[in-house]
Parts: sequence; structure tokens; C-alpha cells
Amino acid sequence: MKRAVFLLTALLASSVLSAGLSETDLPSLEKAIHAQVNCERAKAGLGALAWDSPIAEVARKHSRDMAARHFFSHQDPAGREATERAKEDGLILGRDFQMIGENILSISRIRSVRTTIDDEGEHVEVHRRTPEDIAKETVEGWMASTGHRENLLRREFNREGIGVAVDSKGEVLVTQVLISRGEISRSTDD
Repeated sequence: MKRAVFLLTALLASSVLSAGLSETDLPSLEKAIHAQVNCERAKAGLGALAWDSPIAEVARKHSRDMAARHFFSHQDPAGREATERAKEDGLILGRDFQMIGENILSISRIRSVRTTIDDEGEHVEVHRRTPEDIAKETVEGWMASTGHRENLLRREFNREGIGVAVDSKGEVLVTQVLISRGEISRSTDD
């Protein structure tokens, strides 16, 4: 019976995960995380980070790569870090930006799963995180980590891009790429 309960719980959780965030939800989640980052910077007396579309694309590609190839690291399996990944998108250290930093985080869409059995049978309750929960908990996670907090609150950074992807297990993978730069010829959105 316990095995049947476990399998049913796993199947239900899997179906809930597959109904998770859609591709159309991800840009609004990225912007919600961006807003949370700027709230933390304001609390620390720092200027807001401007949204940078080319850098957001670098962040998105890294999150998608982590989701597709099932890894979680600042380095991709080929050993490339944020600077090299930005260069692949045509952004060059020293020309397009003076400094780059990166924060990553993995968070489950599922907050909790509770199984109960009564006279009517088995009931499974799955509680998912809302996009607002994910945005808030992502930034809280970065603020609780010394290195990530230092990146997020670094005075020299003035622009950022956020990229979000969801892997096959329902993990939400978030990449934040922060840069310091003046104006460049590529288009950006503030």
C-alpha cells in the first residue's frame, strides 16, 4: 500500500510539474525578479539596475542550457563562464562592458506534497509556488548567500539581465547576469 501511495504521489506531482510555468510566463517572471533585485538595492541605498536585453539573452541561454543538459553551475560543461558566454553573443569585455558578475539559483515549483488517506480513499494535495513566490524566494536566496549578495549589491554594476528556464523535473533555473558599462551601440531596454 505504501508503495502504491508513493507511486500515485509521484505521478500526480509529475503531472502538476508539467503544468508548471509556460514559456509565455517566463518573461514576466524575469521582470518580477528584476523588480525584487531593485527593491533590495534600494534598501541598501544603491541605484536601480537597468534591464539589459542583450545580457538577458545571455542569462536565458545559460538557464536553458542548464535545464536541457541537467547541470547547475556557473560553468557550462565546456568550462565557459559568463564572460565567454557573453562573447558568444557578440558582447566583449572592455568594449561592451567593464565588469561582469553572475548569480544562479534553482528552486522547485512544488512547495509541498501532502498525502492523506481516509474512508473515501487517498487524497494528494500539491502546493506550488506562484511566480511571485519564485521571484521573492530567488532574491531572498541570493541575499542569504555572501557571494551572491555581494554581486547583487555591488555598486559598480548598473545593468542586469535575468533568464529563467524550467527543467523536466519542474526545477526553475534562474540566471542573473550583472554588468557595468556605459552606452554601447547594441539596443537595450530600460
